Amino acid sequence: MIRLESILRTFETSSTSHAVFHDAQIAHGVCTNGGGIMQAMPKVMLAFLLAATPSIIAAPSTAAVAIAEQTDPAKLATLKGERAANPRLQKCVYWLAYAEEQGEKPEAVLNESAKLNKTADTPYAGFVSWGLLENLK
Repeated sequence: MIRLESILRTFETSSTSHAVFHDAQIAHGVCTNGGGIMQAMPKVMLAFLLAATPSIIAAPSTAAVAIAEQTDPAKLATLKGERAANPRLQKCVYWLAYAEEQGEKPEAVLNESAKLNKTADTPYAGFVSWGLLENLK
């Protein structure tokens, strides 16, 4: 059986590229120093979890995303016909009721959805919020 040390010596004495030799040295270090990697693994996992936490915490709620999609002014402008927005209104009221059932405040969900579709602090957002809250009652 060929041992890793003999392969390393062969690479060291031959005229192969330094990159291959460096990779072989790294592989040798991994094979002979596996305990070091296992000791470092908890630190790596902790760093990964800490880096991922802000994106998890800052994620908008499902209801806010759904309402933002349903109340997007660009999408609403493409609707044709009388009462074409009624199904969208009904879906928004459903999502508001669901959010309220989950313990979220409907006003906060509507504010978040307005930020998602970039209509926050506009008369349009105020009108949408007022209309949906009235329908929620």
